[in-house]
Amino acid sequence: MTREVRGPNGEPGDVDWLQPSDRERLSRLKHQGAAAQFYTGRTLLRQALEARGLSYNDVDFSSEKPTHPAIHFNISHVLTLVAVALGENELGLDVETTDRNTNINLLMPRHFTAAETEWVGRQSDPKRAFFRIWTLKEAFLKLMGTGLRTPTRSFEFDLDSGEFSPPTDIESSRFHYADFDECCLAITVREESRLALRHEAQLDWVVIG
Repeated sequence: MTREVRGPNGEPGDVDWLQPSDRERLSRLKHQGAAAQFYTGRTLLRQALEARGLSYNDVDFSSEKPTHPAIHFNISHVLTLVAVALGENELGLDVETTDRNTNINLLMPRHFTAAETEWVGRQSDPKRAFFRIWTLKEAFLKLMGTGLRTPTRSFEFDLDSGEFSPPTDIESSRFHYADFDECCLAITVREESRLALRHEAQLDWVVIG
């Protein structure tokens, strides 16, 4: 099955360079928007790898946490943003839309610590505050590669002090988050590292931990 897709700048997409597993997954995506996000993510990853002299064909997408033999990477996307992070150390990346209909009062007791819940309640925009912490938690879970197998209440972010309390027996990491108009973005790295951002908008990054 051939699907028409568009590249990051709206140009017609060429799918021939995709790995066979990519083309198969793309063909199964029913929604055109989801297909565009998937294709854009793979395109940005390929461009970022080639800029470093690395091959996209060396990426192994067979596991829950895809790997490359020479570099760590992560992809995340929402309707209005597709992001790719690469680094020498293990990392996690998450992007979350902040304007969707979400019952934060139902989710916080399940996933937030008491201190995180109290912090959200003190903010002028509790819903955006919720997604700031939720995005950071998702980024950490992606760093660990465990998903929700690691309880989200087993670690805590204090956005007032900039401190992070990791789960027992897990070393601390560095976290960065930034706000867009309609979403939040968070990156976590296993060790402290330099962060660079390529985007047409200038963002102010906040470092946690």
